[in-house]
Amino acid sequence: MGYGWFLEDIDGIAYFFNDPDGSLRGWEIWTSDGTPEGTHIIKDILFDFTTALFSLSHAFVEFNGFVYFMADDGINGLELWRTDGTDAGTELFADLEPGPEGSGTTELKPSDERLFVMGSSFSLWVLEASDSQADEILELTLSRGFAPSLENIGGVAYFVNSHPLLGLEPWISDGTHEGTILLKDIVPGLGSSTSNPEFTGFDGFVYFFADDGILGTELWRSDGTEDGTVLVADLIPGEEGTINPSLHASEDRLFISASDQFGEGHLWVIESTP
Repeated sequence: MGYGWFLEDIDGIAYFFNDPDGSLRGWEIWTSDGTPEGTHIIKDILFDFTTALFSLSHAFVEFNGFVYFMADDGINGLELWRTDGTDAGTELFADLEPGPEGSGTTELKPSDERLFVMGSSFSLWVLEASDSQADEILELTLSRGFAPSLENIGGVAYFVNSHPLLGLEPWISDGTHEGTILLKDIVPGLGSSTSNPEFTGFDGFVYFFADDGILGTELWRSDGTEDGTVLVADLIPGEEGTINPSLHASEDRLFISASDQFGEGHLWVIESTP
C-alpha cells in the first residue's frame, strides 16, 4: 500500500493521503475501515501520475456530515473539497480564490456551529452548519503581513491579526463582518502583544500568551470581550517573562509549561471550577 500522510480517524474511519508503491495516480485521498478490503482510494482527483492531492499543512476535518480537506485538481489550485466517503460524493466544495494558484488554505477549524477556513491570502471564510452551498460562504478580508493561524472555540474564531495601526493583536470572529473585531489592543498603538497563535479553551475562557510591553510574555485569558481579556498571572517575573510557553487542556485541568531566561523549565496547573 505504500505509506500515507495526514491520517485522521473520523468516527472510526481513517482518511489519509496515499501514493501506493507502483501507482500511477500520485498522491490521492484514501480511506480505511481497518480491513484490507475496506482500504481503498476514494477519488482520483488529478488524472495522472503527478502529485495531485497533497498538502503539507492540512488534515481532514468532519463538519456537518461531511469530511472537508484541501486538494488541487490541476485547474483550480489548492481549494476546499469535501467527501461523504464515496467517489461520487467527493467534490470541489468552493473555489475560494479563483485562479490556478488557489486559496492556499492553511487552516480548517470546525465546531458544531460553523467551519472556519483561513487561507494564505489572509482571508477568513465561514460555513454555517445550516448552509450547504458554496456561495453561502462569507469572505472576511483580514490585514496582511502575518502568517495566518486560527482556533475555533465554541463557534468563535480566535486568531492573531496584523493591523497597520495596531500591530499584532488577538482578534475574534463570530462568522459575520460586524462580529470580526479586535479582541483587545494589549499594547496600545503600533506595538504588538503576541505572535504566539496558541489559543486554548478551558473552563469557559480562552487562554493565550501575550506581552503587554511591561511584564514580558505571560498568561492571559478572555471571555470574548475586551473588558474580559485580562492577565491571569505573571508566571515568571521580569521583562522577558516566559520563554517557549505552551498550553495543554484536559477536561478538568489546564497545564502550562514554559522556560525562564536561565533555561529552567516550569510547569503550572489551573484546576477547573467545580
